[in-house]
Amino acid sequence: MLVEMIDPHIPYLLMIIGVSGILFEWYSPGLFIPGVVGMISLGMACLSIQSFSISKTAWPLIAFVVLVSLLVFGFVMKKVVVALQAPVVTGREGLIHQIGVAKSGLDPKGTIFVQGEVWDAVSEEPVSANEEVVVAGVEGLVLKVKRL
Repeated sequence: MLVEMIDPHIPYLLMIIGVSGILFEWYSPGLFIPGVVGMISLGMACLSIQSFSISKTAWPLIAFVVLVSLLVFGFVMKKVVVALQAPVVTGREGLIHQIGVAKSGLDPKGTIFVQGEVWDAVSEEPVSANEEVVVAGVEGLVLKVKRL
């Protein structure tokens, strides 16, 4: 191979880069780039050392594997985009628009029961006990509610 003809040390450098990339990906998963660079470097090192050769019949199999890998990557990326566009369901943002029940009368302050918890709440209009309310906003640990 051409790489081997230029310098015999290059395949071993590629092997070191490949192993380092894979180890870096192993110890800090999720970065994706070190693992890809490591796999490509190891593949190039194996080709240049001629530890495996590629025949004409192997190219369709390689193309098939690359195509399947791209399809799986596309599927995973689609799932990631859908997950990133999903509405927030936890934290302060997850409480907004939730329906709760007033535990005490709100005129303007009181307590409500929403998502299995009792919260301090403030309402602009009077709300009687056991009446359903909807959370309109959150200020610290106090919920702003409106009558449903």
